[in-house]
Amino acid sequence: MSAVAIAEEAPVRLGPRGETPGGRVPIRALMALFVAALLLPALIFFGVLLDGVAERDAREAREQADRLAHRVAFAAATRIEAMSAILSVFASTTELEDGGLARLHARAVGALAGTGMNLLVLDEDLRQLLNTRVAYGAPLGRTSNIPVAAHVLETGERLVSDVFIGGVAKRKVFNVMARAETGSGERRVLILTSDTDEFGRVVEAETASDIWRHAVFDGAGGLVFAGAPDPEAVEGCAGSEDFVASVAAIPGSGWSACAWADSGALGQPYDGPRRRFLLAAAALLALGLGAALLVGAVVSRAISRAAAVGRASEPPAKRPASVIREVDEVLAALHQEARARADREAELRLVMRETGHRAKNQIAIATALLRMSARQSASVEEMRDDLARRFAALARAVDLEVEGRADSATLRRLAEAQLATFAERDAGRLLLDGEDVSLSRSAARSLGLVLHELATNASKYGAWSTEAGRVSLSWRRAGEDLDVEWREEGGPPAAQPERTGFGASLIGALVERTFNGRIERSFTAEGLILRLALPLGGLTGA
Repeated sequence: MSAVAIAEEAPVRLGPRGETPGGRVPIRALMALFVAALLLPALIFFGVLLDGVAERDAREAREQADRLAHRVAFAAATRIEAMSAILSVFASTTELEDGGLARLHARAVGALAGTGMNLLVLDEDLRQLLNTRVAYGAPLGRTSNIPVAAHVLETGERLVSDVFIGGVAKRKVFNVMARAETGSGERRVLILTSDTDEFGRVVEAETASDIWRHAVFDGAGGLVFAGAPDPEAVEGCAGSEDFVASVAAIPGSGWSACAWADSGALGQPYDGPRRRFLLAAAALLALGLGAALLVGAVVSRAISRAAAVGRASEPPAKRPASVIREVDEVLAALHQEARARADREAELRLVMRETGHRAKNQIAIATALLRMSARQSASVEEMRDDLARRFAALARAVDLEVEGRADSATLRRLAEAQLATFAERDAGRLLLDGEDVSLSRSAARSLGLVLHELATNASKYGAWSTEAGRVSLSWRRAGEDLDVEWREEGGPPAAQPERTGFGASLIGALVERTFNGRIERSFTAEGLILRLALPLGGLTGA
């Protein structure tokens, strides 16, 4: 890039230092809101869906419990009806007299074998006349279920007793009771008793299920039998929230049948699972918000770093990096632009210094021209014409330098344009020697500045500051370089300056940095000799 290229682009500004353009919502908050807006509807949807599925499954479970409870009630009622029918057969026999009881005992034992049922016959004092649990003629006492038996004897109503411990059986039994009369008009109470275990096996065989359990309770709430341990049956049929249960009445007995199942075994998403879902949803939401805040923090730091690079007046020595690829690319572009901007600003400062320096030089040149014309002119008119000619040449040189009109420029044309203002070639004060070498626009501008500085120095302090001084500018190709020599003669002796002035610094910067060339100065009694080695590639732009 040329040292005098003036940047026209304005530096990119992301906003005043310490402020964020536009709104002030942190990106972490935006990320959290985004995640919440994304997750909450999904969680609400699945929560509603879960409730709907739970309600549907609960309804289906309740319906299944109702069906099983009624099936159990029907099976139990069928068993009780069968017992009532058997009892009716025995009640119609003529063997209820004392003389026929032995035959009735034998016939009942044979008929009830393997059924788990036994026949009892009570007299009006509720004493046992017959009990198929024991041999006929064995001593027998009163029935263990006196209140119900008395009620049947008094009313003739057929009843099903509650469960009790049989006096002879010594285990849980229940009775189906009916009243009968002998041929002589004596009243009898016929009892068909059944073990609850056998009754339960019969009912359960018709209602078996892998998951569902069932039980039968008597009129007093006592457990007749259960397809599970007693505590579970009581808890399940009592309406515990851990079970799905249904109760159905058993017709003609005052008993009830219950069916239940563990809600966990059914896979029901009840309160416990629903609470677990809510906890999982809250954890997922918290995790999502935490991840969003973390990602937002990373993005925020990366963008803040990019904004700092964009706002910095000086680019950082090391390019900032980010874990986010897109932000890293922005950081690279901003860092590159910051460095380019810094280069342009430094270049602009150099150009401004050169502009001021050149303005002073132009004033000095105009003053020198005025004095030279005053010494050499014989009249005011001659002085006027001479100054007009010199000022016009100076203006053309200024136009060439400022406007950069260097289309198809060559080194000879550039030298003539730059040096004609200072000395006329026809007076022998300027000698040019060298073949035409084409120059690029930027090379012509930079090399023109070098020649201008050398000519200005010669006019102020060197060969052109005296009447007899002259300058020869020659150049020739030497391999990949162009060797240029500026030689002053006839002027004051050249001396090494005590400090390097702006002009010498500018020449050094242009030759060494712009052209990547070399410079050599010799201070002799005849004047300054300056030799330049300029790479041809930097001159032609090839």
